[in-house]
Amino acid sequence: MNHYYVSTTGNDGGGGHDGSTEALAWLTLQYAVDTVANAGAVISDTTVIWVKAGTYTLGSTIGITNRGNIDANRMFFIIGYNTTNTEATLQSDMDYGQTYHETALAAYISGTPDSNKWVDIDGDGLADELIDVPTEAITFRHCWIHNTNKASGSDSIGADGAAPFGVTFDHCAFTDAYKLTSLNGFYMWLFKDCMIALDTNVTTPIAKTSKPGLLFVGCVIDLKVLSYGPGVDAAYGFFLMYGNLVIGGTFGVQSAAYSVAFNNIFYNQGQFPTGGAAYFGSGTSAIAHWWNNIFMPTKKATDSGYLIASGKGMLGYHDFNNYWALDGDLGGRWETIQDDAAVMGNDSIAADPAFVDAASDDYRSKNVDLLDGASPDVHGNKGEIGALTKIKWPTLGDALVPGTPSLGE
Repeated sequence: MNHYYVSTTGNDGGGGHDGSTEALAWLTLQYAVDTVANAGAVISDTTVIWVKAGTYTLGSTIGITNRGNIDANRMFFIIGYNTTNTEATLQSDMDYGQTYHETALAAYISGTPDSNKWVDIDGDGLADELIDVPTEAITFRHCWIHNTNKASGSDSIGADGAAPFGVTFDHCAFTDAYKLTSLNGFYMWLFKDCMIALDTNVTTPIAKTSKPGLLFVGCVIDLKVLSYGPGVDAAYGFFLMYGNLVIGGTFGVQSAAYSVAFNNIFYNQGQFPTGGAAYFGSGTSAIAHWWNNIFMPTKKATDSGYLIASGKGMLGYHDFNNYWALDGDLGGRWETIQDDAAVMGNDSIAADPAFVDAASDDYRSKNVDLLDGASPDVHGNKGEIGALTKIKWPTLGDALVPGTPSLGE
C-alpha cells in the first residue's frame, strides 16, 4: 500500500519533498495527483493521498482523467485528515466517532462545514467543474468541494471521455455550485453520508443518469432553491436512495426508468409549479420500488404539492410508507394515479410524522406508528419509517405522539 501526503505547508517537489511523509508533504492536490496517478503507469497497489485539513484554492480543475489503469482490486483514495491517521486501516480522525468528525446534518444545520473537519477544496470563481473524475474507481473522503464566487454554469464534478464508473464520495460536502454535475452517464457512483446544498437556482436536476446508476446513502440533500426539475433524475437509467433527507425543491426525485428508494424523508417539495415529493413515469419501461419513506410535500396548489405524480410506467412495490402534507390535507395529492389506495399499500400510514422541530432541521419523528411501522426484518421486527434516526425516548424530553410506549430502552 502506497501513502502520500499533501499539506498547506508542503512543497511541490522542492526541498526534497517527495510526499512520502507529513514532514515531506506536497503543497497541492493537483501536483500529488499528477505525480502519483497521471504518469500513465498502471497503479499496481492501493494508493492513498492523505490531505491535511486546510483550504486548497484551485487555479484550475483538478484533473485525474489521464492516469493509467488500476489493477484488479486495487483502490485509489483521496482522504482528508487533521492531526492523525491510521495508515493500516485507512482511518482518519475525521471518520465517524473520531475527534474531528462532523456529520452531514450538522454541517447542513450550521450552514457551513467546519474547515477543521473537512478538507476545504475551493474553486474560488473557477468557471469549469472543480474536479474531473477518472474513468475508473476512486474514493474521495472528508472533502468539502465548493466554489466561492462561482461562475455561471460551474459544476462540482465533471469528467472527460467515457462515462466514469465506480466513483465514491464518502462523507463529502458540496456547496456553492450550480449543479452537482452535468454528467448523464454514471456507472455505480456512490454518494455516502454527504451534504449536498447547492445554493443557486437551476432548471435541471442536481444529478441525472441514463446509466446504472446513482446511489445516495445517508445524505442530506437541500433543494430549497431548485426552481424547476427534480433533485435526482433517473432518465432511463437507475438510482437507489437509502436513508437520505431530501428538503425542498420542485420534485425530490424523478424516475423515468428504474428506481429503488427506502427509508428516506422527502420534505416540503412542490414549492414551485408542477412539483411534489416524487415523480414516476414518462417512460413505459419505468419501474419504481419505494418503501419505508416519509413523503411530506408542501401545501397543495395548482400542479404542485403532490405526494406522487405519475406519467407512464409501472409502480412496483409501494408499502410501509408514510404520507402526509404540510397543511394536513391529502386530498388531490395523487396526480394521474387511478387508485391511490393501491399505491399507498396495505401497511402504509397517513399521519403527521410529528417531527421534533422541522423548522430547525430536526426531522426525528415523535409518532409512535412511524417509529415502529417499517417493513419487518427476517425476525419479524418492524423498524422506523423514514431516515433512521436511532431515536431514544424520552431523551428529548418531549412526549411521543400519541402516548408514551415502551420501546425497550
